[in-house]
Amino acid sequence: MLPKTKRLSRKEFGSVYNLGKRLNTSLFSVIFHPAAEAAKFGIVVSKKVTKKAVARHKVRRWVYEAIRSYLKQHESFKHDVIFITHPSIMKETYRTVETQVHHVLQNLSH
Repeated sequence: MLPKTKRLSRKEFGSVYNLGKRLNTSLFSVIFHPAAEAAKFGIVVSKKVTKKAVARHKVRRWVYEAIRSYLKQHESFKHDVIFITHPSIMKETYRTVETQVHHVLQNLSH
């Protein structure tokens, strides 16, 4: 899990959602906006992905962990990012999700 300082507040979430640019992958849609300070992240796993709360929390933890591992190597990343997961993420392994998250964040940093 990311520390609270790296997660978007409700107000920031709305701002990024309305002002950010969008990018789609097979596992999630990504909304991003350049950040003034440190990068912050938000994850959306709706009931359309899976009805089971336990599974939704697992997906959320996977994405947060992938973000955490990316930030450990790339501390200069400066975007606020929202990941909106698609139902197809339920069929994937953690390694696939991690690779996809790293790929998206790598593309945003260039």
